[in-house]
Amino acid sequence: MPVVYGSPDLLPGLSVVYVCGCGLRIGEYGAHAAEPPPGWVRIAESDYVCEHCAAYFASEAQARPRQSPPA
Repeated sequence: MPVVYGSPDLLPGLSVVYVCGCGLRIGEYGAHAAEPPPGWVRIAESDYVCEHCAAYFASEAQARPRQSPPA
């Protein structure tokens, strides 16, 4: 899921909602809004995953046997 940037008219400041594919949402506000929440991992230009999903994807990658390139 992409990061959603915005600023409601009533709040004159940057507000960011980080949304993971698992459904976890964390909102950041103010000076640190552009920094992802602790433990979140960037997977694309504006895509992040939560700490739990990042650990899951890492364990899945390690569990898959490495294949040699075709000859």
